[in-house]
Amino acid sequence: MGINTDLVVNTSVRMKNAKKVLDDVAVEAFNNFITLKKWGDIEVNKDIFSYCREDTILRTLAGIIKGISGSVYRPRYRELINFAEGLNNKNFKARTLSGVLARAISKNKIVLRREPSHPICISNFKSKNFIWDGRWLVSLAKPLSKSEYIGPLGNNGYQQIKNQVEDKKTNECFLSTPTLFLEDKVISSPAFEYGNGISCKLQHNKKQFINCFITH
Repeated sequence: MGINTDLVVNTSVRMKNAKKVLDDVAVEAFNNFITLKKWGDIEVNKDIFSYCREDTILRTLAGIIKGISGSVYRPRYRELINFAEGLNNKNFKARTLSGVLARAISKNKIVLRREPSHPICISNFKSKNFIWDGRWLVSLAKPLSKSEYIGPLGNNGYQQIKNQVEDKKTNECFLSTPTLFLEDKVISSPAFEYGNGISCKLQHNKKQFINCFITH
């Protein structure tokens, strides 16, 4: 029996068309209900649970979690369903999944951000420009010394500099942002505009985020 080439081609076309429809729906949901913030927070309008299908909601949340965590893998399906159901609960306050913290910030808004304890500390860089924690583009002013490293600011780091940055608005998401340390001392925290030595920005803008994590 030979292969029906027309059937194979038609099936392939239908699959591509179906994927495009799903992609378009996911992009529309993202644009309508999701907001990317400067320092890595992603805000979710809970109206998404009223106006979108379950598969669209799960796809959007999976992409967001993957993008924030810097992981190459999406959460397990059952864990993702439980996570989504938790977010949609009217009494929701906070929960975590895959190194991502979700917290209610108002009756109709949830913020997803990186858990401060999850990013790792790194000191051995081959370049002064590199990607840290899978989502930050970090630039060093000069090569690191033996005792210097890049890691998340964390609460201990924040306690060191809070008196110098108390006039700046504090956000929980700053605790997971890239910070230059000398041993355990904070040298530079770009999020708080404290010190010198490194600069950073998120790797993806909104369009790139959608292309990498929502429709990929």
